[in-house]
This record gives sequence, structure tokens and C-alpha cells, in this order.
Amino acid sequence: MDCFGDKAREQMVRRYDISAVAHVKLLNNQKKHSCTGRVLTDSYYCFEYKGKNNGHDIGAFYCGEPTAKKFLALTGGDDVPLFNPLKSDSLSVSGNSSSVGGAKRKVDPATKQLLNAINLLVVCWDTAPYGKLAKIKQDCY
Repeated sequence: MDCFGDKAREQMVRRYDISAVAHVKLLNNQKKHSCTGRVLTDSYYCFEYKGKNNGHDIGAFYCGEPTAKKFLALTGGDDVPLFNPLKSDSLSVSGNSSSVGGAKRKVDPATKQLLNAINLLVVCWDTAPYGKLAKIKQDCY
């Protein structure tokens, strides 16, 4: 999936339903290739896409924060919190775009464990989740 440039992103949004699935901190010396063709070395977003005219045209792609913010603006989608596999955090997640000031809300411990497990799969499998796994993660927010 090539998403380099505003025109390419706009075409993707017209052709696909696109939603953020994960925002993951890369480990030291880890690298990912963005859909823009650049190499990501700090963190990356995973996005799921589904064809608007073909429900079987599904998949996922990676991008950096600037491109992710552009996709989120184009789609009106919600941002996802950064997951750092080496850092423990409190049991809260950022609110969605409809929450006041991006407030954080408490998350049930079991839900937090499920979110962490999915994020760890993203890191370990070295693949972007889509389909049922992405739906489970989105439903937790």
C-alpha cells in the first residue's frame, strides 16, 4: 500500500474504510517500513483498511505519526494511545474524539490485559492486526 503524499492518502480514503488499530513504540534497533516508503525508527501506527466496494479487500499498513495524523483527520477517526512494550502504565486510556479534552478514563484490568496482549502480538508477530483482532481491540476503547 503506497500512501506517500496527500493525493495518495485521499485516494485511499475514498476507496477504503480506514481505522487506526495500534500505535506502538519500537524497541531499540527495531525498524519498520512505512507505507510512505520511509523507514520508521521511533514508533509506528497500524491501520486497518477495508474496501468500500469489496468487503473482501482487507488488510493493514504501517505509518509514522505525521501520516497517521493526516489519515485520522481525513477519516475523522479516533487516535489510539501509544503502547510501549517495555513500560508499564496505569489502567487508563485516552478518550476518543467525542470526549472532553481527550480525557483519560479508567479501564477494567481484564480489558487492559487484553489490550496489552493484542499490542504484544503486534510487536511479536511483526504484523499489523486487522479483521477480528482489530475489531476486538477497537471495541475495547
